[in-house]
Amino acid sequence: MIPTCNRPTDVIKSIRSVLKNDYPNFEIIVIDQSTDQRSRDAIRQTFHRSGNLRYFHLDVRSSSASRNEGWRTAIHDVVAFTDDDAVVAVDWLKSIAQIFTQIHPAPGLVGGPIEPVFETPRPAWLPQELDYLLPSFRLDSSIMEFPESALPISVNLAASKRVLEEVGGFHPDLGLRIGSKYPFIGGEDSFLGMVVREKGYSIYYHPGMLVYHPVPRHRLNKIFFYHRNFREGVTTIELEHVRGELNRGRMWGHIRWHLARMIKLALEYPLVLLTGGRGKSSTSALQIARIAFSWGIVYWCQHLLRRESGVGPSTGRIGP
Repeated sequence: MIPTCNRPTDVIKSIRSVLKNDYPNFEIIVIDQSTDQRSRDAIRQTFHRSGNLRYFHLDVRSSSASRNEGWRTAIHDVVAFTDDDAVVAVDWLKSIAQIFTQIHPAPGLVGGPIEPVFETPRPAWLPQELDYLLPSFRLDSSIMEFPESALPISVNLAASKRVLEEVGGFHPDLGLRIGSKYPFIGGEDSFLGMVVREKGYSIYYHPGMLVYHPVPRHRLNKIFFYHRNFREGVTTIELEHVRGELNRGRMWGHIRWHLARMIKLALEYPLVLLTGGRGKSSTSALQIARIAFSWGIVYWCQHLLRRESGVGPSTGRIGP
């Protein structure tokens, strides 16, 4: 299924890539959360002869809500997810089917590699350690079980519908929620993976389940990546919060540890600039990104503590 929001050109490309798959029996479910009718009209005009495409409109603009609507509507036993700006490989569906038919007992989730496609040349300052935010993901060249330290990403994810029903799908308080006070909290795919794994189901990786994800020009700037790291810190704490793992002591522990880390990283920064050598730009960018991540941790812990104490919500603006 493909959730989409105000991206008529991109979603057409995404749908076309799925239709190019040589697989005998599948449907494409598009959940449109757009604020106008451009996507709806483009889809109907382009694919009016595609009998296996089903279109739905959802007024709520939420990544979790759209994916939940999609899998609940699905008629097949396995539901595959990608994004409206992604393009899937021609063997995508075949690879997914191979995992679910050949692995016994069948896995709960399956993921695959994500290949970033840069609109402009990769900047020298972008460290490889931040590639996962593009996103970019690859484990191995063979079918394998996901290691405990990794989970599939929603742009390239397949799940047993029965398992989704058992765990309740994607958590409604996580994922992008356009128009909400805090719209850029993610983590819905991570939460799903954690719950599925805790239920005792395996999570597998297939190298042939390949998705290409664009990296547009406007994302290739340092401010975007610093803010993205900040949001990653916020999401990390919100994940703990919705899983019931946070209490006041743990939050204060996070705050103290990450404040100390930020001070340490800031004090080291001049040395990084002086000794970074040829990789100075990427090293310094990574240093600031780590500070931004820790600031996200501190910010969201403070927000939750204020909310818990009844002092009132923090400012609606995310970030410094």
